[in-house]
Amino acid sequence: MGRTFIVAISLLGCIALAQIGAVGWMFANRFTTLTERAKQGPARLVATNAAPAPGDLATTATLDARDPFEAARNVPPSSEPIAPPPKPVPVSSAKLNPQAPPETRYQELVLTGKQLRERGDTGSALVKLREAMALEPQNPEVIAELAVTFERMSQMDKAAEQWKRIFDMGDAAGSFFIAAESRMKMSQAQAIAAAQSIQGVGANNAPLSRLKPDAVLGIGEITRQDKPESGGLRFALRVPIKSKRGEKVGVADVDIHVLFYDMVDDKTPVQTSADVSYRFASAPIDWATGDPEMLEVEYSQQPPLARGPKTEKRVYHGYVVRVYYKGQLQDLRAEPETLNAKFPAPQTLESNPSNKK
Repeated sequence: MGRTFIVAISLLGCIALAQIGAVGWMFANRFTTLTERAKQGPARLVATNAAPAPGDLATTATLDARDPFEAARNVPPSSEPIAPPPKPVPVSSAKLNPQAPPETRYQELVLTGKQLRERGDTGSALVKLREAMALEPQNPEVIAELAVTFERMSQMDKAAEQWKRIFDMGDAAGSFFIAAESRMKMSQAQAIAAAQSIQGVGANNAPLSRLKPDAVLGIGEITRQDKPESGGLRFALRVPIKSKRGEKVGVADVDIHVLFYDMVDDKTPVQTSADVSYRFASAPIDWATGDPEMLEVEYSQQPPLARGPKTEKRVYHGYVVRVYYKGQLQDLRAEPETLNAKFPAPQTLESNPSNKK
């Protein structure tokens, strides 16, 4: 066993010496190659474009010395303009906050009623909302939607009835109670202002008409109530028509003209192309009590369609109100006053214009 161990150790020693010799030979050969390359210089190596031998390390002599930005600098400038980047398209709120589909018949009717009202079809909206109220008569939501619809139709008395129903519910109506309370306070303030205006006229012994001392009818203080409208203009004029005390007024002999004017292309005032509707705030219209009768006239101008043909530019300019009794001019108002001079009122009526009320 001792002899075998000695033989094995000897073999291992020989193998180790052989490996050390091989490593020394490779190192000497590599050193010689590097020395020859150093003598040749980097310029010659680049000119030969010789690929480095496998296992060679990359040096500055093997790298391309050309400027990588030289080609971009030598490109001549283009004469064509650079197109601007496309404008970002805003995402609609409907897509950001999609409305959940209605889960019940009640919700479907309320949603349909609101959509019809926004499109201007208030009559159909009332039908849908009343169907919803039949399903849930004590739900303040549908009552509030009915009130808003009546306001759009300038039926303020009916709207006030609906808001009062919500107000009477108290805190049980939730946030709708706050809206109803605000609406009722606004209506009361308008009524008080109108009453004070009427009382002020009588207290100051102001003439019934500034045109005729013996006029039977006259125009009180005209007020304007703006109404929300997306993109267009919508408001109502409240025109109090006063009568001479102790005078019996023949209603059939009364003619009231309310004319609206728009400015076309910022140059010429012309009669409006907007929708105009009329209603008296109460009935019957007879001036029997001696109190003024309130005429409400609504002006509604919708914006032109974005994809429609190009139309003239129209901007609301003002109004003219004229009152006739038995064909004789009684009183008039204009805002601005220049409309009276530009469109003088006839002192007598010979024909009934299309805009007569």
